[in-house]
Amino acid sequence: MSEHLKVEIAGIISTLKQQNNVVEAAVEIIPDLQSEDKETVYEQALLLQRMIDNNDGLGQHSHKFIRLLEEVLFYEAHREQFLTLTVREKEVLKQMALGYSNKEIASFLFITVNTVETHRKNIKRKLEVVTFYEINKYARAFNLI
Repeated sequence: MSEHLKVEIAGIISTLKQQNNVVEAAVEIIPDLQSEDKETVYEQALLLQRMIDNNDGLGQHSHKFIRLLEEVLFYEAHREQFLTLTVREKEVLKQMALGYSNKEIASFLFITVNTVETHRKNIKRKLEVVTFYEINKYARAFNLI
């Protein structure tokens, strides 16, 4: 988990603790979210989300907390796939997530359009993504954008 995310989550937890006691129970679940057993992580994440959703007193911070938690879980679950990308593929992924066309990416990176198309194909295959949303999810989770 990146240091930035740890600090942001800690700050939100602190704010939520001041507002409501439900967070005490929620915080106890977080260590289980780093388990190697993905089924345990999934069950605990759902439990945490239900706890927060059922408590109106948490207000706007609960949604940010859930979003950050989802990002952390996505990061942990997809880190190995992301690490299969080359440095150049990561550069192309970033440009893809920012919405640039193949021609624009080729211009930025001083490569041909055909090379960009090859990188895009390899990225989609390695990360098993199809949609623009999935590409953006990777780019956000791994701090490319």
